[in-house]
Amino acid sequence: MRLMQVKAATAVTLVALSMGCDLIEGRGSGSAVITVMSYNVENLFDDVSDGTEFHGFDPARDDWDTRSYRAKLDNVTAVIEAAVPGGPDILALQEVENRRTLTTLTEEYLGRMGYVDAVMVPVPGIAFNVALLSRFPVRRVASHRLRPDPPARLRNILEVELAIEDQRLIVFVNHWKSKFGGGAALTEPLRVAASELLRLRLHELLSEDSGTQVIVLGDLNLSYDEYRRIEKDYQTALIPKSSSYPETFHGSSIFLTDSVDRAGLRGEKVVLYTPWKGSDYRGSYVYQGEWYTIDHMLFSPALLTQEGLQLERFTVVKDEFMLNRFGEPLRWDTATRSGFSDHLPLLARLRRE
Repeated sequence: MRLMQVKAATAVTLVALSMGCDLIEGRGSGSAVITVMSYNVENLFDDVSDGTEFHGFDPARDDWDTRSYRAKLDNVTAVIEAAVPGGPDILALQEVENRRTLTTLTEEYLGRMGYVDAVMVPVPGIAFNVALLSRFPVRRVASHRLRPDPPARLRNILEVELAIEDQRLIVFVNHWKSKFGGGAALTEPLRVAASELLRLRLHELLSEDSGTQVIVLGDLNLSYDEYRRIEKDYQTALIPKSSSYPETFHGSSIFLTDSVDRAGLRGEKVVLYTPWKGSDYRGSYVYQGEWYTIDHMLFSPALLTQEGLQLERFTVVKDEFMLNRFGEPLRWDTATRSGFSDHLPLLARLRRE
């Protein structure tokens, strides 16, 4: 494996960039259609005790061993293979414990899929991390981190620039703070902190070149219409552009639209396109019987035009084998070494013009 040094992507004081990431070699892709998948794999821990494991996944204390780990890897691979024959061209993952886990998954389970690069910038002390696998070469990697660290340590935002022949695509892989540990209102400021950090970088990129092709994806732990769901009681990290809200939100929240013409920069406000509102899907995650759209793929305006890379289709991957009898995600069960994840993957098709 080659070691890529992370370079600073922005001068913003909230961002600290000094760590490295692994790149795993493979093959490339020449198709006119490019597939992008995002998947929270739910607690993909390896079979080594590092001291940061969640309860139930520590080989030193729990009923979690090599057999469980390998069964989990088998099932993650089955979902990826089912989503796209031969695997997606670009694969973003959340809840992967560490580099060791990513290497095993990439080399032993997904090796035949021909990924050129696999990227992870682990955060010390964090139980699991985000990663990106690609059939296209990585030009640049940045890991964006809140400074100073809040009391509840947050996962970094991974920025990866890919070279797709003559096209430049920038992908941000996210896993924002969950609502556990205090509820939605108490934990929302941590998600707003993440959106503010991301907004700063997006504003910089789109100010330099409004034609920059950007996808923001991952588990953001709030629905696209969260602000309306909570009846505008407090600021949320994502806000529908059509809502009424204080102007003070412009510098920290990211705004969403389902209108191609409304995406882009509007002064300090960053507006991205969400396919959720116009889709037929109820969500990708279920809590207490209700569907939520907490997993996201958000697109800059350049991906909605007739030039370069163009969003062609957005889907939620929900093959029958990955659902329970209620049609909900069949989450992993450690006791039976079966199941997949409490999230369903998202898939986008981009056409290369």
